[in-house]
Amino acid sequence: MPVALVAASALLLAACGSARSGTTGAVYGPRWGRFSVAFPSKPQVGVVQPMIDRLPRGSAVAGYVVGGAKDVFLATPVTPLPPSYVVMLMKLPSTAFAAGMLATDRRLLGRKAKPAHLTGAIGVEAIGSEHILEALTTGKPTDPSAVCGVLLARKGGTVFWVIALTRTKSAARSFLSSFNTA
Repeated sequence: MPVALVAASALLLAACGSARSGTTGAVYGPRWGRFSVAFPSKPQVGVVQPMIDRLPRGSAVAGYVVGGAKDVFLATPVTPLPPSYVVMLMKLPSTAFAAGMLATDRRLLGRKAKPAHLTGAIGVEAIGSEHILEALTTGKPTDPSAVCGVLLARKGGTVFWVIALTRTKSAARSFLSSFNTA
């Protein structure tokens, strides 16, 4: 199983947008992966050793979550109900490895993936139903009316997954567009 798929199956990320609207949120993340995003409330923070164990030596993982997901790395294959907001970041051993992971993840999103406009990073984003997450995670849709936005970004050797599960496309876009690397 590709490392990107393993990483994807361990998390939920939802968000969507076009252009970045600047730094509209607080700054989060460890020194190696600082980012800003407009979480609707203070996120829960977590690092999960089993995820790190699946990545190459020298990797690090951190996650931030608001909403229905109780942990960034879900132990059960159930997508949380909206609204849920997640940012997961993975520090990988090389820029080349991170670029390969982002390319694999982009292919999993398929035709829905469009270039994301970020400052200092590259990425893709998609918005649609919860079925977008099925391509990236082991989660199964739980709410047919939910909107899912996904932003996948890379800055150097760090990969960011930003996910928003919301009731409207505009809410998902708003969250995604608030994201930027710091």
